[in-house]
Order: sequence, then C-alpha cells, then structure tokens
Amino acid sequence: MDTHSDRDEGLLDGQELPCEAWLSPQVPAGLKDSLLYRTTAGVRTRTRRRRALVVGGLVAAYAAGLTTAFALAGRAPQAPQEPLVSSVEPQEAAPPPAESGQDEVTPALLGDPEGFTLLLVNSPVEKQARLLKSAGDKYLNDYGDIQLALNCYRRLLALQGAANEETADSSDTWLLRSLKQARVLDSQEKLEDSNAQETL
Repeated sequence: MDTHSDRDEGLLDGQELPCEAWLSPQVPAGLKDSLLYRTTAGVRTRTRRRRALVVGGLVAAYAAGLTTAFALAGRAPQAPQEPLVSSVEPQEAAPPPAESGQDEVTPALLGDPEGFTLLLVNSPVEKQARLLKSAGDKYLNDYGDIQLALNCYRRLLALQGAANEETADSSDTWLLRSLKQARVLDSQEKLEDSNAQETL
C-alpha cells in the first residue's frame, strides 16, 4: 500500500490556479522598521567599537609618553668633575668671552641654576633668547630632560612674543617646533572664537 500517493499527486489537467497564487507574499508592516532598527543598531555598535579602539590606542601612546617623561624627569644634569690640581701655578687671567653666536651654555652653567638665572637677567634680550634656546637644546638632546627643556622653550617663546611664533627654524628641535605649532593653533582658535562671538 502506497502511503505517499497523496503527497506525490500532481496537478490535475485542465484546472487553472488562481491569480493570487502567482503573487509574492506581502511583507508584514512592522518588518521593515524592525529590520532597519536592528541594522542601524549593529552598524552603530561596530562604529563605536572602532572609535573606542582608536581612542584607546591614542590614550595608551600618550600614557607611554608621559611615563617616559616622568622617568627621565628624575635625572638631573651633572656637571663634569674637574681633576684635582696637584700644584698651584700662577696663571694669566683669561680674556672675557667674546660676544658670538656660539654655544655659551656649558654643563657647569646648567648645574648652577642661580648662576644661569643671573646670567639671563644681566643679558640683553637677544642673548637671553640664544641662551634659553641653547639650554633647552642641551637639556633635550644631551640629558633627555624634557621638562627642563620645556621650561626653557616656554620662556624663550614668551620672550620672543607672538612675532616669531610662526617662523620655523631648521635648527629647532622637535619639541620647540611642536610648541610653536601649538601656540599658532591656539591663537587661531582664539581668533575664530572672537570672530564667531562678534557675528552673534
């Protein structure tokens, strides 16, 4: 006895299907809204996740830079120790150093903050700028002390004023160039804010 005869029975000849059988089924009214909501939520979640990863990477890089700066900040430049003199011989007085554009900042001068400050106070503005730049370069390049170099560069920029902020010198270190660029961007933002307030 064939139990599958009802299932395998084909269409009867001569009978037509109704027109509704050829139409595609109608989409329920709430399906489109539900599908749009789910898709939008998924896309937003993926976008937020990517942004969180990028921001996390930037924060980690910034924290690593701060950690390095704090680790190097504890190091103070040490003046080289001079050998002991075994005998005292009369020496001629050394001539005063000539005013030149050469590097006048020595490790001994950097090891004596009071002497360096006194030299800055008693120097003309051009020499102060040269001394501050040279000291900042030595702190950064020779000793790796970012904080002391930053202090010297900030005093240099305050001494020069807004006139020289945009002038980039090829002898500037990366830190001094960054400070100049940051000051230029800050002044531009302040100018835009003041212009926006005037238009309101």
